Amino acid sequence: MEKASGRLTKEQLRCVEKPDVLYRCILEQHVVISGETCEDGIPNNLKIYLDELNLGPAKRREIQETVQRELNTYGRTYFCTKYNSASIEWEWSGDAPEFLEVSSDEPTIDSNATVPEAQEITIDSIVHISEGQVQVYRNAIVHMGARILCEGELRFENCEIHYNESAGADEIKVEKTGSLSMQCCTVVCHGCDTHPFIDASMSSAVVTFTKCKFINCCYYVRAQSSLFKTCRIIKPGSGFLRPSFPHGSGLFDTCQIGLGDLPSSIAGIKYDPIFEETGIELLKCHIQGVYSESAVPNLIEAETLSIKHCGFENINAGIIFYDLKAERSTFIECVPVAGSFLCTGMGGGKIEDCRFDECSHILHKGGEKKLEIRACQFNKCWNHIVMANCGSNISVTSCDFNDWHANMNVLHKESFFETQKNRRSDSMLNLSRTASKKDFPNIISMCTFRNADCMSCYLVRSSIIGKPCGIVTEVSDCNFINCTTARADMNLFNTFDHYYAKPFNKRREVKVINILQGCRGLDCTKQRMYASDNDSAVSLLTMVGGEPIGAPLEASEDTAIGANLSETTKML
Repeated sequence: MEKASGRLTKEQLRCVEKPDVLYRCILEQHVVISGETCEDGIPNNLKIYLDELNLGPAKRREIQETVQRELNTYGRTYFCTKYNSASIEWEWSGDAPEFLEVSSDEPTIDSNATVPEAQEITIDSIVHISEGQVQVYRNAIVHMGARILCEGELRFENCEIHYNESAGADEIKVEKTGSLSMQCCTVVCHGCDTHPFIDASMSSAVVTFTKCKFINCCYYVRAQSSLFKTCRIIKPGSGFLRPSFPHGSGLFDTCQIGLGDLPSSIAGIKYDPIFEETGIELLKCHIQGVYSESAVPNLIEAETLSIKHCGFENINAGIIFYDLKAERSTFIECVPVAGSFLCTGMGGGKIEDCRFDECSHILHKGGEKKLEIRACQFNKCWNHIVMANCGSNISVTSCDFNDWHANMNVLHKESFFETQKNRRSDSMLNLSRTASKKDFPNIISMCTFRNADCMSCYLVRSSIIGKPCGIVTEVSDCNFINCTTARADMNLFNTFDHYYAKPFNKRREVKVINILQGCRGLDCTKQRMYASDNDSAVSLLTMVGGEPIGAPLEASEDTAIGANLSETTKML
């Protein structure tokens, strides 16, 4: 390749012998830096040179698809190793690679020239951006001390923004005709004010934040539609995302969110949810917390919540929703201070291809709306996985439950979360049915229960609220392997429950569970007081005629019925 001053000019780019190789190299470098394969995220000062390469749209798409396949198969680490990248940065440095010239039409920039420092701006009086006007703050440190009224377009690029530094009314108000975007900015909050810093509830335009970092931000934004793309949100406080009425939406795409205790000057006294909106979608996000014994606000409250390809770790705040769709996500050491981690209230939804490791008090549900839990893994969890004590209509299919314990102290013999030690033991699945004709039976099918230690609790507890319209729970085609109980009756399920009939409050016993054909290993349950693997098997449940319910597991049986998420886990 010819070189001019060590860099290729635009004219030389057009004459490159193998433009496809150079184009792929640039795309792969873009994957190392940003994790993306499309051209959209590449800075304009580099993208203009891609346009000079002698490549047609079809060939470009083919290369993009090839790189995307390799990214899906081998992950981002493959490209980092390929280019010997010692570290992965969140954003482009702003300079083109050394083999590209900054501009072929302008004089060469002296590499020893002094780079001007970012200018410092203090907004201490009202700024009005009229309709049709564009206001851009670029490479600036902005101290917000007054209100910005935006009826036009407002952009922040590569800025450092400080708000709530004083008691003044520092706010960005986006009107109906206005729009707001931030790119490669750092936003720092210095105090707690329950009025949102950005109020775009009147504007229908999407408020976008791209490759931004937020530090200690509370009561940050209210908008009809907001988008956070490749952002880092560090120690967010109450009201980071506030709801827009009558409805709004928030999308977090490829974001990192780190929870933690806020400084006392910022934490405030209110405990509004950190993220609250009518509709919230989390896509390829990683959310990590630092466990605190103190009360914390709920992490998310939304009517509709979508979680896809996300990772949650060490979260002790609750997530409240009416309708949930969670798929291909992992939850590790998620233990709420109080209540349950996922709380649907009277709603429902679907949880599919997810993994829960060392979690407790996972899901609370009530009402008649159906909730499906399918092809999920629950590993070393304790206390209740599902608590549905006011009607449930839950379907649990093709799931693995491994090494569950009714009491956390069995799993964690050393000092653990002190507040959790006082929470009583509970059954794994607590299901119920009301007297409503709209309430349907709960279904447990094609699941595997391994090494469950029920102590004095039931593995599955079924209860009734009033006189039910039918059976509460149906269990079919499930495997029970090495399950133990400390109950004298050796039952993993309660067969009956009772209600009080009017008008004399007479106690009525009702059968609440049906063990259907295809269940295996129910006659091999062991007494918990004996720890040896050679304990003799004891018959668990018997029918009226004295025959055992379910088929015993054969000695050679080692194939589990239910979900095998090994491939899913690799994808995550």
